[in-house]
Amino acid sequence: MTHAGGCRPRPLRVESGAIIVTFIAASLLRIHELEARDAQFYEQLAQKDAQRESQRNIFIDRIRRVEAQLRGHSQELAVLRARRDVEVFTIRP
Repeated sequence: MTHAGGCRPRPLRVESGAIIVTFIAASLLRIHELEARDAQFYEQLAQKDAQRESQRNIFIDRIRRVEAQLRGHSQELAVLRARRDVEVFTIRP
């Protein structure tokens, strides 16, 4: 096939090769961008996990303190009831 002027067109291999190299370079750049973004997301996720774990530990400590207070109150109540029962059943002259 010839163009006007009688010159043969350049082989497509050179142009195709340049297109392929450009496509590969763009694809690699996109892959690196996605990897960097994924790394940022994983870092944010790790920070959120650490924050939630800290909050969880705070709440567990609060629950344990309240449970200990409840046990203490239950024991106090048991002692007061026992005293009351002893006083009720004690005969006074």
